[in-house]
Amino acid sequence: MNDLQVGGTQILTLEILKRLDRNHFNPILVCLEDLGPLITELPSDIIFYTLRGKKAKDYFSKIDLFGIIKLQRLIRKHRIRIVQTHLRPASLVGSVSAILGRVPILIDTYHDMYEPTSSRYLRFVDKLLLQFINQIVCVSFAVKDSVLSAPHIPSEKITIIYNGIDLQRFQPIKPVLQVKDKLEIKRDDKVVGLVGRLVPEKGIEDLLYIAPKVIAAVPGVKFVIVGDGPLKMKLEYMASKFGLASYFRFIGTRRDMPALYSNFDIYLHLASKEGFGISLVEAMAMGCPVIATRVGSIPEITGNGNNCVLVHLGDTDSLIRQIVRLLTMPSLAYQLRKAATNRAKIFDIKNTINGLQNLYLSLLREQ
Repeated sequence: MNDLQVGGTQILTLEILKRLDRNHFNPILVCLEDLGPLITELPSDIIFYTLRGKKAKDYFSKIDLFGIIKLQRLIRKHRIRIVQTHLRPASLVGSVSAILGRVPILIDTYHDMYEPTSSRYLRFVDKLLLQFINQIVCVSFAVKDSVLSAPHIPSEKITIIYNGIDLQRFQPIKPVLQVKDKLEIKRDDKVVGLVGRLVPEKGIEDLLYIAPKVIAAVPGVKFVIVGDGPLKMKLEYMASKFGLASYFRFIGTRRDMPALYSNFDIYLHLASKEGFGISLVEAMAMGCPVIATRVGSIPEITGNGNNCVLVHLGDTDSLIRQIVRLLTMPSLAYQLRKAATNRAKIFDIKNTINGLQNLYLSLLREQ
């Protein structure tokens, strides 16, 4: 994969590495770049390497031969029999190295909705690599449908394995009020939370535009934004410019997520595209009433809106109404809390592990 920065795919990968059955598998982690802060959470028995080559985004322009050579050597050294790649830049180097290293089983993983590339070079590479890929894991049916929109990808090569979370860690608890104290939020203030990278597709700019109308209807509301990214300075500037600095808390990446979720009166998921949504499922499992955009996999993950409130992307009037409605109707919020918690149970990390291990063993038996 690319790195071990704090992100949904990276956290999921750590959870998988912790739980793979060591009687059958000896996992090795390879990252394209420097590993990142999550390296401290890597299990002690995991062998890990970083290729320390070019930045991940540069792999889209041309494949790094140094990274491929280094990875091939690792493949031979450890006699690797299965290579599974995560995230698109990593799939190029990982797949080419596995093919040249004659790894018997190559698995690609699609965490996001498939988007056709305009690059003729990358289209050629994708078609070439597909001939050697044994299986493509899609993390939702919505991702599978988007992948099948590519004419060169056959359906028989696709397996759906939902992402999962640790349901022992993410379960309803009483609000950890000390979190509000540290964020300088009054204990009786309503909190609307959003978790994700600070990038355009997460919809945080839209939230800043509609926030004044929500505040006018619910004066004590506060907005807590968890995550980092390239838009952080712009978003903080916008909040200040709009006179919203006292209502918004941009608190960066955090690893005390259960405590934070326990204080959310509403969890917002405003993505313009979504392949799964780890933070969405975490919030549901914690019993947060959820308002989310009706895009990508979100209807599928949430039970088509039976366990949360779905709004159409760009319908800001409806979004404002639904936020105010949930903040001012405790009985409705309570119903959604129970429904969301029940729905999240199907996304147990144990199911993810079972699905992956069964896939690995099935492919090994075919060799």
